[in-house]
Amino acid sequence: MYEEGWGRATGESGARVGPQRVSVGAVLDSLGPAVLSPLAIPNGPSAVTGPPLIDDGNLSGRVSGTTLLLVGRPSPSEIVRAARAGATAVVVRADEVDSDELALAATRAGIALLAAGELLSWGDLYSMIRTLFTVYEPTEPVFVDLFELADRVARAAGGAVAIEDMNMRVVAYSSVAGQDIDELRLAGILGRRVPEEAVQAEEYLRVLRADGAIWCLEPRDNAPRLAIGVTAHEQPYGSIWVVQGESAPLSEEAPRILAEAAEQAVPHLARLQLASDAVRRQRDDSIRRLVHGAGPAEALAAELGLPVRGHYRVVVFGSSGGPTDELDATVVADLVRSALAAYRIRAAVGVVEGVPGAIIAGDPDAELLERVLVESLGRAGQRHGAAWRAAMGRVVDRLERIIDSTIHAETVRDALPPAEPGTEPFVAYHDRMAPLLLLHAVAAGTEAAALLTEEPISIIREYDAANGTDYLRTLAAWAANHYDVPAAAEDLYLHPNTLRHRLGRIRGLLDLDDPDLRLALVLQLRLATLVRPASGGSDLPA
Repeated sequence: MYEEGWGRATGESGARVGPQRVSVGAVLDSLGPAVLSPLAIPNGPSAVTGPPLIDDGNLSGRVSGTTLLLVGRPSPSEIVRAARAGATAVVVRADEVDSDELALAATRAGIALLAAGELLSWGDLYSMIRTLFTVYEPTEPVFVDLFELADRVARAAGGAVAIEDMNMRVVAYSSVAGQDIDELRLAGILGRRVPEEAVQAEEYLRVLRADGAIWCLEPRDNAPRLAIGVTAHEQPYGSIWVVQGESAPLSEEAPRILAEAAEQAVPHLARLQLASDAVRRQRDDSIRRLVHGAGPAEALAAELGLPVRGHYRVVVFGSSGGPTDELDATVVADLVRSALAAYRIRAAVGVVEGVPGAIIAGDPDAELLERVLVESLGRAGQRHGAAWRAAMGRVVDRLERIIDSTIHAETVRDALPPAEPGTEPFVAYHDRMAPLLLLHAVAAGTEAAALLTEEPISIIREYDAANGTDYLRTLAAWAANHYDVPAAAEDLYLHPNTLRHRLGRIRGLLDLDDPDLRLALVLQLRLATLVRPASGGSDLPA
């Protein structure tokens, strides 16, 4: 740990002046090695630096006292240029540069060089560093905490107040005697979270994007509310809501009062967000190490609140929309975590390498567990428009075997066919998917993949291309219907005799009575549908 603590720019009177600045050591301590690690600190950890700027190569002019995020693959000359421009610290990606070469340049130039975590985007890193500096920006007048601020706003504006963070959690609320509240407000206080049915993403975005306080919720749904976003430096941290009671309207000064309160709430909500991010990063890192078998299993389990003896299974979540962005993954993890906790199902839920998942402990009721997961994924789909599925690994009886359940779950996720947005969520179990997993493993094999397009299927495909026939689809329907001619004919909208005639023509190309050839052909037809997304297309029906 760096003991120098917070460094502040001060005037003669001791009051803080100019842009907020903190020590390099405090930045490293607060964000942790998963976010930032030192490569060179020539002036020591007590050297102070200022808020971040992103330099994608187009930044010009002075950047005095800033922390500069150097995008791309900066050279030693760019480190020197940043120092001459006045930056006191620069951040690079250690996996993209020659760290030793840049560290030497930074030491000679007298500028701190920090390395960013590999899994963080530049935008996420900027937000986290910006939040750290926001926490220590001065506000006037000073109040004790967010609950006191809520009470002050309630008395001045004339309505019950709730202060929420970016996860729609109620972090503070007013308790002024005689204030009117509705059912939505009461549920938010009791649950410390906005009720699920009240979540309206567009409305929250409208509040956060507005320049000042705006009215929300029509009276026929709930009591009308005046709301304002809590933002600083274009970074949102939460919102403040005032309920208009039935007995009297809000004060005419309510918009101004809310605007002042939003400014005062910034460092407090920023501090909560920074602490939440730190807890989330620590939890996700512990889960990552446990599911990959990369640490002391019992210590990691205890840290995550899991029993060190018993049964475990891993579940990972995937969506129809391809790669999951960090926000979606975090939302899914938060929804699942809250739901499992509500039913007292012991689990560690987080995001590992961009993928949301969970370690389920003990022997929870199978039907209840599936219902909780499906309902949580359904809510995630309603918010973000993706079709979410849960891939469940097998139950293991030791912490050290959690890695096996992880492999099971990831294998199931990779084998699941693509789903269209709007598809109902479901849980797929490794121990119920042996046939599909076997076929998927065969299709994924290098040698098998090369043989999928060769004889006998290539003979039919080439004949179709040369003669305009549709024999490939005919064979696929015939095999899918267990060689039942009337059933296959119905699927193909053909008369059974027409299908028999086609099969007779195909027998002139292939010996369909040869059991080995028929097995090979059926495997080619089936496996071609499994590898279709990776191969870029197929003329076979799904």
